[in-house]
Amino acid sequence: MVIYFGLIGIVALAMFYRPSIAVGALLCTYGLEQWSQSQSPFFFSHQILTNVVTASLVCFAIVLRTLKGKSPVFPITREYVATFAIYLLAFMSIAWSIDRHESWERFGEYFKTGFIFALLMPLALSDKEDLRATLYCVLTLGTPICMLLLFTAHWNGRMIMFDVEGISHVKGLERGNPLAIATLGGEVALIAWLMNFTGKARIWQVMRFAIVGIGFAVSVKASSRGQAFGFIIAAMVFLPYSRRFQSVGNFLAVAAGALIGAGVLVFVFDWVLSTASANAPTSRWDPHEFIRDFKESRIDVSMVLIRRWLDGGPLRWVFGLGSSASFATDLKFYCHVVFVEVFCELGVMGWILLWLTPIYAYQNMKELWYYVKDDPEDRGMVASLGAIFLFEVIISFKQGSLLGSATCFGLACVIGRIAHYYRTQAAYYTQLDAGGYALSDEDMEYPLDDVDEQQSLPARV
Repeated sequence: MVIYFGLIGIVALAMFYRPSIAVGALLCTYGLEQWSQSQSPFFFSHQILTNVVTASLVCFAIVLRTLKGKSPVFPITREYVATFAIYLLAFMSIAWSIDRHESWERFGEYFKTGFIFALLMPLALSDKEDLRATLYCVLTLGTPICMLLLFTAHWNGRMIMFDVEGISHVKGLERGNPLAIATLGGEVALIAWLMNFTGKARIWQVMRFAIVGIGFAVSVKASSRGQAFGFIIAAMVFLPYSRRFQSVGNFLAVAAGALIGAGVLVFVFDWVLSTASANAPTSRWDPHEFIRDFKESRIDVSMVLIRRWLDGGPLRWVFGLGSSASFATDLKFYCHVVFVEVFCELGVMGWILLWLTPIYAYQNMKELWYYVKDDPEDRGMVASLGAIFLFEVIISFKQGSLLGSATCFGLACVIGRIAHYYRTQAAYYTQLDAGGYALSDEDMEYPLDDVDEQQSLPARV
């Protein structure tokens, strides 16, 4: 109780300094939720408590931003419009679903999560200082949560067991979701690995490899192969983005760090498997079993949904079978591959909207490079944000559904807002230079995220 409410209290107080800290707390929701339920039957009896708390913090952050004179709604980016459009299409598709009752029930079940993570979360931040606060919050809050999950929670195989003492009629609900905590571990590890720390924050640089090991250990402990490999892929892709190879010495330093990091991952992997309980599914890491499981539980089940879509005829090809229609087929569950699910349930229209998310994110990350390439700290922050998004995209090919992948859409919207911030800032300084004005230290400190160049420039100059 003390640890739980102490962490929440610290986050709430820190939000008065930088409201976007709430976004970091939101990304830690499922890890904190499962750890707390493993420690006390009070949290199991009030399972919605953590969700309500972190969602309320985000709402409070939006209020604080408004009170500070920052518009939480604007800018309305193209990513936000695309996200809203695909959720709207999912809602509308209930009308032509092959099972309206099932579609409506699933939409109602996941709508709150989608609204908070995909549509509300991006409104709580809009500039690089907000992003910095968010990432540091994930590190500061997520690292101890991962440690608590590893060393204080009761594990049964790959799942955390909840404390249900004195509670009746749990019916198998006393087990946690290993994929959720593995996702938190991957995100914490990515931020620790890719951030470039300066000033007082260099303390994180000293702990970098330890934090990476802790985050990766959670993924291995939960036997979440997709999260473990997703972390490695995202880290490799964005390492050159975060670290510039400007000289031979710099390249050798980065290479040495990468080798140390690889050694840490190998050590952690061996340590977790060697200390695993007798009922831990260690065979899941066998390459042959990994390939077989992916074929049987991902490819084969996706083909069931695709065949049902093909049998629907031209109208179904265009408009889809309806949101969450996979529950009404022989699958009786989602197919675990979001891109296949959207293609079959929302048709070609939904699939086009879905592809806008990674396309826009790629374009924004490419543009952001030109703004941050000469600033190590900014470069590390943007690389971390991009890596977390890529990580979420990777695991969407092996788990979840459209309505359950709200974090991925929310992160794409955040990338769009950060790109707009740097774009606006660059345009502001370009206009100042074109007017022949010298940029004083006072000019450099203007909060540019809410600048309307056409109206505010003369007054600011």
